[in-house]
Amino acid sequence: MKLEISSYDSYKSYLIDWLNSQPKKRGLKLKLAAAMTSPPSHLSQVMRGTSHLTLEQAEAANRFFGHNREESHGFLLLVQMERAGTPTLRRYFRAQLEDFRKSRLILKNRISEESKLSLEDQTLFFSQWYYSAILVSISLVHASARFWIF
Repeated sequence: MKLEISSYDSYKSYLIDWLNSQPKKRGLKLKLAAAMTSPPSHLSQVMRGTSHLTLEQAEAANRFFGHNREESHGFLLLVQMERAGTPTLRRYFRAQLEDFRKSRLILKNRISEESKLSLEDQTLFFSQWYYSAILVSISLVHASARFWIF
């Protein structure tokens, strides 16, 4: 299951949920800390809420998580918002985060055109007739909706 970064208000909550969602949790915090060139104790302090990641550590975490460009942007906005030292700066980053969330609501902004189904997903898709029927139905609705003027 992939976590949606735009649904989080705190990068620390996202970080904890991401770590907990991984099938192999053993040693994962150590690997993340090493990827960020940070002592594991600092990562523990971040997760407890007593410290913050630097932007450099957040960028390294993005690479470790395998975030795409948009997810990286959202994660960095969360880090900057929480690190902001003044209410004005925090409001600025909160507004940036809201713009990011609005753009993520548009489905085509979240799906890359080059994305392809894995072999496992292809096998599942072609295993039942109703997956194809749903795809055709959606295509027909989408095509007919383009001609409707409200």
